[in-house]
Amino acid sequence: VKPGVFFEYVQRPCVQLSFSNDHKKVVANNNIASMCAHRKMPVAIAACCGSSPLDREKATPSCEYKGEKVTYDDNLERCAKLNGKPCDHIGMRECDKCCVGKFNLNVAEENVWYWTSESCPMKLMVRIDGVAAMVHDPVPTKYFFGYQGNGHPKIPKHVRAETSNLNYFHVHWPRDSLTNEDDEFPTIDNDCWDGKCTGLSDGTCLCDITVKETIVFTSMPKRKRELAQLRIGAFEPELYDLGEYRAVESVDGVDVYAPVNNTNYTTSTIFKVTDKFGRTRYLKNVKSVIVMGTTNDYEMQNPPNFIDIAHPHLRDVYYEVDETIDILFHNESTAPFVSKLLI
Repeated sequence: VKPGVFFEYVQRPCVQLSFSNDHKKVVANNNIASMCAHRKMPVAIAACCGSSPLDREKATPSCEYKGEKVTYDDNLERCAKLNGKPCDHIGMRECDKCCVGKFNLNVAEENVWYWTSESCPMKLMVRIDGVAAMVHDPVPTKYFFGYQGNGHPKIPKHVRAETSNLNYFHVHWPRDSLTNEDDEFPTIDNDCWDGKCTGLSDGTCLCDITVKETIVFTSMPKRKRELAQLRIGAFEPELYDLGEYRAVESVDGVDVYAPVNNTNYTTSTIFKVTDKFGRTRYLKNVKSVIVMGTTNDYEMQNPPNFIDIAHPHLRDVYYEVDETIDILFHNESTAPFVSKLLI
């Protein structure tokens, strides 16, 4: 290493689940704008309250280098060292190298966020055609003049409860037994599931959701094909700290790894399998679903994505496109479909 030499960390392809119960509110632009960010992702700048005697409701940014982004747990640790703590602050104190970047409600990658202590609910918006979108619903954000209602906080366009939302995806809704059509979903025609969701002025329905995670297997599955129930990938055990995981069972080409302090089958258990194309896959022993409605009316698979909503990067777009092409190439219907076109 020589003076003047800089290194860039290039993140490997990493999939996130779109919805979780572990989101915190992040703020920007003197707290006038806010959205949700997963507490385990390094997507926001540390902000601490109580570390300055001048104003205990304003936060002081903390960073070790210009533009440093940390996880929420790192934010907690950073604040503790400064004799402060995260809070739902009313604004940022003056700072130097930590306050960087732009802010644009319409261009997500230009935003620079700061952590707060507030939880951040996520909701699901359903259009009249059944297509759904992720919506962030942060609590009203404090800024220099106190709380402001009627449309505040300002939420970025791509996670806003409007038809201009950019995160729509298709959902396999239950089919009506008579028409065999996907019409068993909340619409204005059924009063948004008989009032269980909220109807909006643009004709969409906004539904409360919770995320439920459960164990899939409590023992080694009897048939290898049963592992198709596992839809969430895992890191290779070798990537964890030395001694954190160990092999506990190996049957019929399936290797099982578990934390050294708990060898029972839990949501932390990892299965290693080789698919019919010779690719090694690591699968997490967990099922993650979104539960919709006030009375748990419907469950749907928690959709994965490569792109962090709070800190999108062009690199992750390439990763997602590559994976989509790979899935299509290895799909069982691809070979006969191409063969038919060639005949």
